[in-house]
Amino acid sequence: EFIMNLEKGFETMIGERGVRLSGGERQKLSIARAILKDSDLIIFDEVATHLDSESEGRIEKLVDEDFKNKTCIIISHRIWKSPGIQRIYIMKDGKIDDIY
Repeated sequence: EFIMNLEKGFETMIGERGVRLSGGERQKLSIARAILKDSDLIIFDEVATHLDSESEGRIEKLVDEDFKNKTCIIISHRIWKSPGIQRIYIMKDGKIDDIY
């Protein structure tokens, strides 16, 4: 949906490293690439930092439903409590402080 709304869809020039995109748009594009690549391992690093609440909900749905047979590592400053998440590791001073 995001790509199709761009000026020229998949043919839109976004500049080196996506400089013509907002932070949220770059994140959405990176997530779309992960979906298309169909990797067994997906790493989300501060995935919700630049996203609106609707887009964040879509990411949670991806993790819960579409990526349920994949290994997803979510690095975040806040805890995601989503049904699809099996383990949460809390880090403090570079070490595991707690596990949920």
